[in-house]
Order: sequence, then structure tokens, then C-alpha cells
Amino acid sequence: MGPGVQVVAIDPSAAFRKAMRMWLPRTAVSVDAFHLVKLGNDMLTEVRERLAQQVHGRRMPP
Repeated sequence: MGPGVQVVAIDPSAAFRKAMRMWLPRTAVSVDAFHLVKLGNDMLTEVRERLAQQVHGRRMPP
């Protein structure tokens, strides 16, 4: 028998990670590129909005 599943690319939700750890405990988990970029963009948006609030005293327009 071969080595089995070695790496799985998943959505970075806690539910998926928990299921992976339960059913495939020795499998490496990787976040797929789409979700990785989305997480980065969400963080940049959060920082921009916080800075706009601090500097201008208001939220940025959508």
C-alpha cells in the first residue's frame, strides 16, 4: 500500500481543519491560493478602515 494522503488543500475554516485532524491526523494541511489571497485582502481592508477611522474620524466609503 502507498503512503496515502500526504497534503490536503482546504478552506481555512475551523470546521474543515477539525475534520482533517480527526480523520487524517498525519496529513499536512495547506490553504488553497484563492482563500489565502482573500484572507490577505480582508486584512488589508481591515487595516485601511481602521486607519481611515483614526485619521479622518470616519469610515471609508464602500
